[in-house]
Amino acid sequence: MKVGTFNLLHPEYAISKEQKKWKNFDNRKVKILKDLESADLDVVCLQEISKDRLEELFKYKEKGVKNLKDLGYTFRYGQHVKFRKDRSGNVKIGKDGKPEQISNPDSVAIIYKTAKFSEKDVRTREYEVEQSGGGAITAVKKHLFIDLEDNKTHEVTRIATCHLEGGKNRAVGDEQIETVKQLVEDMTTIKDNAYQVHQLVITGDFNRQRAASDNPDVFVDPGLKVLADDNYLDDRKYRVTEPSSGRQIDWIFYKALNGQTQKPKAIDIDMPHPDVSDHRMIASEIPSTLPEGTVLPSKAGAVNAGATNAGATNAEAPAPVKPSGPAAPSKTTHTPSTPIAGEPTEPAAPKKTTPPAVKKPSPPPTKSRFGFFKKIFSPFQRFFAWIGRLFR
Repeated sequence: MKVGTFNLLHPEYAISKEQKKWKNFDNRKVKILKDLESADLDVVCLQEISKDRLEELFKYKEKGVKNLKDLGYTFRYGQHVKFRKDRSGNVKIGKDGKPEQISNPDSVAIIYKTAKFSEKDVRTREYEVEQSGGGAITAVKKHLFIDLEDNKTHEVTRIATCHLEGGKNRAVGDEQIETVKQLVEDMTTIKDNAYQVHQLVITGDFNRQRAASDNPDVFVDPGLKVLADDNYLDDRKYRVTEPSSGRQIDWIFYKALNGQTQKPKAIDIDMPHPDVSDHRMIASEIPSTLPEGTVLPSKAGAVNAGATNAGATNAEAPAPVKPSGPAAPSKTTHTPSTPIAGEPTEPAAPKKTTPPAVKKPSPPPTKSRFGFFKKIFSPFQRFFAWIGRLFR
């Protein structure tokens, strides 16, 4: 399985002089599509992508350019949300009685090739972060999880992607570490009794780099060390993913649940347009946990059956990381595997039913225009009729 991660830089965040060339997303679409076509990865985890921009990459039409649908991908999306705060630090409540919500372009997605994988399950984990230094905005961000079954071997891989908070003006270090700890915990506590997960992959923009060390196999950074201490492996190839800072802050980690210690293998990506974002895409080949030639029995008929989170129902999932204020995020959210995001299905037409026969009421009697005179002369008519009977 070839997995990549790519921060696409949303135009809203292209604010520095160096970043202004990325402000116009329309000018970058073709380059992004060309890079993804050239990379030819099975799964790509994306950050800083809004849903409308992602859908543009699936629907883009131009001669000689393949969109993501043409390349065989579909996608799942995790929408981040921001809430405004008042001067007291409380989330503003709108006229409808609900918190004032604004869209956050800093969202995550996972695209994968449907010819190679079948989707077993999708979930998200929400967590809060404070933004804008003074706490003017609370952002509810998401980790996105997807379980993919290899269509040939039926091996199931759980893949998660994230975009941890960054920035020089925010004390995000401890918050990042706690978020990584929660992410690592969720990878194994989200369970589904209908099928077995064989391996775990965590990807994303961690906004953390490997600290200087004589041993390249040792992570000194406390955030990344959380993953290393839980036996997650990376391909150990250092490459700069944020050229402006000279850092590698985007990562792909792998863990086999059968104890296998084979490391992922770095993939050298051929990117025709490496300057399409302020980040560079990286990729790793994830080793299989199965002996070569092994094919597991398929459990396709049990998709999403019996889904639980750490033994609880979806409504009783663990609390999010560092909840605060009235905008506290909800629990782990389960998303059914169909319909697939990006390929909406038409709603089923309502069934036609024949209404029961309704008995029509009898029309009211028609009133005569001479009714008034009849009332006046009626007594006289009866009197003369009586007189007439006497003289018969």
